[in-house]
Amino acid sequence: MLNTLVIAYVGLLLLRPNEYLEQVRDIPILQFLMLGCMAAWLFSSRKNLQYPQFRLTLWFTVAAMMSVGFAGWWGGALYRLAYLAPIVILFVLLANTATELRTLHKIMIVSILCSCVMVLHGRW
Repeated sequence: MLNTLVIAYVGLLLLRPNEYLEQVRDIPILQFLMLGCMAAWLFSSRKNLQYPQFRLTLWFTVAAMMSVGFAGWWGGALYRLAYLAPIVILFVLLANTATELRTLHKIMIVSILCSCVMVLHGRW
């Protein structure tokens, strides 16, 4: 379930159908799918946050928020968090989902196919 949701999220994130299809322009597809992925991850047994990359990502986010504050705009720290949160969540989801080579291959195939679609879409 988690694998399918994450792969669907990656595909829709790359293709972004809500930016060029009028029918789904006002539907927050990516946000709902991200929430579904997070819920599936929270209820799965594959929560492995022991590697240092996860702690470093947390400290990176804190440092980015603090740098905006030390630059003179402490209110911008929340904007920086809102900007970085989906990226960090996607990193955690992908790192915990792509633990097997087969799943990693599926994610790469979806990325390559989406890239081909984007090239064709840009061509015409």
